Amino acid sequence: MTQTALANYLNIEPAAISKTIRQLMKKNLIMRQSGEDKREKYIYLTPLAIEQYNEWFEVIAQNCRRVLEAVNVEEQKILMDLLSKIKNKVNDDI
Repeated sequence: MTQTALANYLNIEPAAISKTIRQLMKKNLIMRQSGEDKREKYIYLTPLAIEQYNEWFEVIAQNCRRVLEAVNVEEQKILMDLLSKIKNKVNDDI
């Protein structure tokens, strides 16, 4: 994925994504390579990041389950519907 595509996907300013990428590179979690067009930069996970991905995913899943214990299934559906509406509005405004 290109750095620009990642910034667009996450709705983050290019300067902010550049800073985050530099921090992740220092931690050896991602690598950046130039494309055919030297202005184009591709972002890849390092082997270390790939190795740690499942662990991160499980921590996130546990936290989501813990947080959602506070609301019942019907309330969770309402929450998801509201968040979807908010996301759609934000995307429409961009």
